[in-house]
Amino acid sequence: WLKPSRLKPSWRAPFWLKFVQVLALADQERCFWHVSGAMADASLEDQFKEAVKKVGEWKPAKSIPNNRKLIMYGLYKQAEEGDIAIERPGMLAWEGRMKWDAWNANKGKVKETCWKEYVEELEKQLQEFS
Repeated sequence: WLKPSRLKPSWRAPFWLKFVQVLALADQERCFWHVSGAMADASLEDQFKEAVKKVGEWKPAKSIPNNRKLIMYGLYKQAEEGDIAIERPGMLAWEGRMKWDAWNANKGKVKETCWKEYVEELEKQLQEFS
């Protein structure tokens, strides 16, 4: 007696679809912000990947100071590998020590924050050193 042809079209949908539709209607604004936030994160990651690619290809017209390069280095390492887990290099390894300090300065930051700051810093450097 319950043949699919006798059911209303709305009853043919999977059982969970009605639940999702009700939630979406009940809290439409929050659902919109949640979805758009996820899209913003995806585009931020894409922006970060493009910025990393640009850094590899870019030939600046002026020399970039080491402290500005180290800002980019620290943000990149924190975004890609998370908090630093190695000991600080010794006094004679000054380059490794500066890199360690730059990475450690970003300790505790989430990768999305690092992505955003990396892209912003690159934009500043492009304007300043091109």
